Amino acid sequence: MSCSDESVEVFEVEEELENSSAPTTPNILLIIADDMGLDACPGYDIGNVKPHMPNLQSLINSGVRFTNLWSNPTCTPTRAGIITGRYGFRTNVLAVDDPLSTSETSIQKYLDLNTNNTYAHAVIGKWHLSKDDNHPNDMGVDYFAGFTGGGVPSYTNWTLNVNGVMNRSTEYTTTRFTDLAIEWKDNQTQPWLLWLAYNAPHTPFHLPPEDLHYQGALSSDQSSIDINPLSYYLAALEALDTEMGRLINSLSNDEKVIL
Repeated sequence: MSCSDESVEVFEVEEELENSSAPTTPNILLIIADDMGLDACPGYDIGNVKPHMPNLQSLINSGVRFTNLWSNPTCTPTRAGIITGRYGFRTNVLAVDDPLSTSETSIQKYLDLNTNNTYAHAVIGKWHLSKDDNHPNDMGVDYFAGFTGGGVPSYTNWTLNVNGVMNRSTEYTTTRFTDLAIEWKDNQTQPWLLWLAYNAPHTPFHLPPEDLHYQGALSSDQSSIDINPLSYYLAALEALDTEMGRLINSLSNDEKVIL
């Protein structure tokens, strides 16, 4: 697709927004999966084995599915690009664990400066833009709940950082992040931007709670996981989809905007 075609598409979306009855300050929900490629994504012909993700499939069926999109091959530069809108060579975030300077303008800072603090905003889940426990708040995020590193040692035994305060959690991360997201958005009285960054299906491969996945009876012992990691990877994605569906179903009609 040429640049001119992309410009036309952006214009058409903006025109549709202007002519629609949608509010000018809609709620914004950004959900990120970690280490999920098209080969494991429903709706694409790449890959032979797909997870059962009915909630994601429903979004694909009723929304927009991209077939041409650029990203970075590693985690930290991708997240820095999303939150700043700038290439890695400009932010000096070029590799995993490169810290993002707090002098950069994040989406959250931009919203505060340009909407007279109209938007409440939160980041829940994986940060991975600095190992500093206070970095999300220093980047302008009102509410952060998750972890700042690249992963957790265990999905059911990890440290939860809430605005710099650390506590041990034994709740399955995907479920905990969904609970926190629902709790946060239910407490908002103004338009909001919620960045929900699941760490699933990133390693360590593991057995999710049985009621969240469709992979059948899987053993929880490490040797079984090592022999057949794909089934556990798919199970983690299916658990993510189940919890994502719970979040979406918790949204009221007033919280949703359909163009």
